[in-house]
Amino acid sequence: IAEIDEEILKTFLPKNVYTLNLNKEFLSWRISGIPSSITYGLLEFRDLCGKVISYFIFSYDKVNCYFIEQFLFHENLNDKEKIQIMKRAFGFIKKRNATMIRSLGFTDNELNLREIKLLKRTGFFFFKDKKASCFILKNLNNPGVNVKDIYLSRLNTLGTI
Repeated sequence: IAEIDEEILKTFLPKNVYTLNLNKEFLSWRISGIPSSITYGLLEFRDLCGKVISYFIFSYDKVNCYFIEQFLFHENLNDKEKIQIMKRAFGFIKKRNATMIRSLGFTDNELNLREIKLLKRTGFFFFKDKKASCFILKNLNNPGVNVKDIYLSRLNTLGTI
C-alpha cells in the first residue's frame, strides 16, 4: 500500500458517481486492518513511458481461490487496452496456481455493466439470475441518492460510501 500514488489512484475513480474513497488510510484498513483469512494484493500497471495507467486490487483465500476486488483504469484507456491489462493480471494470478478467479457483477448502473462486459470478453461467466449475487444497502444520510449513481466493487463489502 505504501507504494500507491494516492493522487493518481483518485484520478482513476469514476466521476459523477458515489464510490468508496479509496485513499491509503481506507486501503490499509480494508486490506490489512481487518482480521481475515483472506490475503490481499495489488498490481500496478505502467505504460511504456512509466506512467501508472491501472491498479488491480485482488484477494485470495487458503485454497488459492482469487477474487477481483477492483480494477481501476486511467480514463483515457480504451476497452482493448483495459482488456490487455486484465489479461496480464489474470496471467499473473494463473502463474500463482489459482484454483479459480471470482468476481461480483453489479448491474444497477452503466459503469458496473461496462465492467461486466469487459470481464465477459476475457472469459468470465455471469449468472443471469440476480439472486445469484446481490448487494443490499440502506441509505441513512441522503435519501435523494439514486442507486444508479453508486459504483460498486467487492471492496464495498465493508466500508462506507
